[in-house]
Amino acid sequence: MNQLPPNKFSTIVFLDTETSGLPGEGFHPRITELALVAVNRSEMIGDGCALRAQNKLVVCFNPMSKILSEASVISGLNSRNLHNQKDFDDMAVQQIRLFLLRLEPPLCVIAQNGYRFDFPLLNAEIFRVMMRSYGFIDCRGNPVYCTDSLQLFRHFSDKLVPGSSDVSNLEEEVMTTCPPLSQSTPKKLRRPFSLASVYESVFGSVHGGAHSAEGDCIAIMKLVRFIGDRALSWIDNNYRILSNVGKMYICDEADGLPLPTGQFPHEVGLASYDCPN
Repeated sequence: MNQLPPNKFSTIVFLDTETSGLPGEGFHPRITELALVAVNRSEMIGDGCALRAQNKLVVCFNPMSKILSEASVISGLNSRNLHNQKDFDDMAVQQIRLFLLRLEPPLCVIAQNGYRFDFPLLNAEIFRVMMRSYGFIDCRGNPVYCTDSLQLFRHFSDKLVPGSSDVSNLEEEVMTTCPPLSQSTPKKLRRPFSLASVYESVFGSVHGGAHSAEGDCIAIMKLVRFIGDRALSWIDNNYRILSNVGKMYICDEADGLPLPTGQFPHEVGLASYDCPN
C-alpha cells in the first residue's frame, strides 16, 4: 500500500454527526445521524455558482440507549422518530466504506470540532461494532485523511468577517469534548465561534439546516468555499489519518453489541428512550 502523503486532495468530504448527548462520567454517546457530503476539489474552486455535483450519504440510527433531552432539542431526533431505525452496525461501516471508495482520491474528511468530537466518536462506534480498530481506505488503497474546520476557521479568522477587527476574539466551537481516551466531563465554551455563529457572521443569516447533520455539512462547505483556494491549500498541509484519531471512549460491556443484519432494536426490546440531562 502506498503510504506517501498526498500533494493535493482531490475530494473534500464534509462530515457531521448528531448524537444522543455529550460524553460524561458513565455516559458514552451514540451517533443518531451521520452525514457525508463529498465535493470534488475542482468544484470548490469556482465562481460562486451552486455546487451541483455533490455525493451524499445521510443515515439515521437508533442508538439503543438513552437520548439526553438537550441533544433531542438540538437535533430534533428522539426515541419516537428513531424508533424504527436500525442501529449503528457493521453494515453502517460498510456503507461508509463503499461511499468513500467511489470518490476520486486522495480524500480528506473535514468536520467542525472533528478532532475532538466527530472523529473520536466515529472511531469509538466503529470499534464497538468491529471489535477492533478499522481504517477506511480510498479506491487506490491509501488511507482516508481528516482535518478540523474549527482549526481552519481559527487560522483564517480575519477572512471570515470582512472588515471586522474583532474577529480575532472569536472563541472555539461550543462543544469541546475530552481528549481521546479521557473520561473527564467535556467543557462548553462560549458560543461566538460555533458553526452557526461563524456562518451568520459571514453570510448575515442563520443557515437553514442548523443541527441537522447534512445541514451542518453544507454550512461548513459554504464557509470553506468562502475562504477559497487558501482554505484548500491549508487542508493540503494540515491533516491526519482518520483511523489514527483516538477513540472518544473505551467500549465496555454496557455499550453492547450491534444487532444482526435484518434485526431492528424495537423488535428485540432494545429501542432507545428519552432521558433528562
